[in-house]
Formats: sequence, structure tokens, C-alpha cells
Amino acid sequence: SGRAAIPPDASPIFKDLCEHAAKPMLEDGFKGTSKELTHLQLEYIMDEMRGFPDILADTDLPADKLAKFHVAICGAGVHGISVAMRCQRAGIPYTILERDTDLSGTWHQNIYPGVRCDTPSITYSFSSDPNPNWKYYFAYGHEVKEYIKRLCDKYGITKNCVTGATVESATFDES
Repeated sequence: SGRAAIPPDASPIFKDLCEHAAKPMLEDGFKGTSKELTHLQLEYIMDEMRGFPDILADTDLPADKLAKFHVAICGAGVHGISVAMRCQRAGIPYTILERDTDLSGTWHQNIYPGVRCDTPSITYSFSSDPNPNWKYYFAYGHEVKEYIKRLCDKYGITKNCVTGATVESATFDES
């Protein structure tokens, strides 16, 4: 904006930030999320960072059976869209079932004034399609949603999404 930055010690939360700096976070509310990542979880994250390896190379399914395989993805948030992109690259048919009225999960649901990322915007860029046009280091929600929707339209993911679909149960069919 061209305005001078406010000195940190003028911030109403500066004293609290200094007081809590370098101290461990309280476990309240984080007990279920403070476990270390499993090897499988880490590999999933690393696959995205590497730009998705050829997952067909990791399967023993013949191509004719693979084409008959259909994946149901529950939720059209960032992770559901990531799974859809992986399926699409592998030639696996899929359908996203989204209970809300539009794609982008959190970024569609949370529209309160000032909603924005609490992590750097770049972490919401897919490695295959990085967004070089983030306006802010911590992007506003509408900007993240626009980027996600642009990707979904570009890759045809939008047409494979059924909105207003509530999944009440699921059964895995081994065959």
C-alpha cells in the first residue's frame, strides 16, 4: 500500500507473541493431529511436490481392468481435487461427491470478512500448475477459491463433480 509498517511493539498482540515465543503449543484441541506423519502420508505429500509420478507403473492391474475401475472421491476440497488429478493422469475414471453447492471445500464454505490462509499462499499451488499471481503472502479465501476453480475447469474436474451429494455409507468391493 505504500504505507509505513507499524512497529511490532505497537501491535496489541506483540506482548503475547513474545511471551509465548519458543514455548511448546498447548495440546488442547491438537491431540489428534500431533502425531508424526506415517510413511504413506508423507509419500502422498511428496508425490504432489514431485508432480505426481506415474501411478500406473505401481499397479499390477491390466489396462482393460484399470479402465473399468471407478473411484468415488468424497469431498471437493484441496485434497479431493488432488486425488481427482491423480486419477485423471492415470486414466482412472472418477466422480467427486461434494455435499456443498460448489468446489473448493473450506474456501467455498468460509466466506466471513477477512478469511485468508494461515500458511503461505504458495502452499496452495499444485506443483503441476503453480499460481505465479498470488497477491498476498497469506492469500484471501476468494483468491484461493478462484485458483482452485480455475484448475478444476482447466482439467475438466468440474464436470466430474456431483454437488449436493451426501455420502452416508461406503463399502469397498475387493473385486
